[in-house]
Amino acid sequence: MKATLQFALPRERSEHTAAVKGMDMFCTLWDFDQWLRLQIKHHDKDYDEIREKLHEFMNDHSVYFDDMQ
Repeated sequence: MKATLQFALPRERSEHTAAVKGMDMFCTLWDFDQWLRLQIKHHDKDYDEIREKLHEFMNDHSVYFDDMQ
C-alpha cells in the first residue's frame, strides 16, 4: 500500500512541516518520556506528575507510543 500526501504550498506550509517532521516530533516525545522514566526509577525524583501530564497531552492529540511498534 502507498499513501501520497499533497499540500498547497505556501498556504499549507505548517501542515507540510508537521507531516515531514512528524517522526522527529515523535522521537522528541519518546526521548523525553524515557528520560522522565529513568529519573523516576534511578533518582527517586517526583517526576510522575510530569510524565502523566505528558501522556495526557499525547492522549488529547491521539498520539501513542504503541502506534510506532
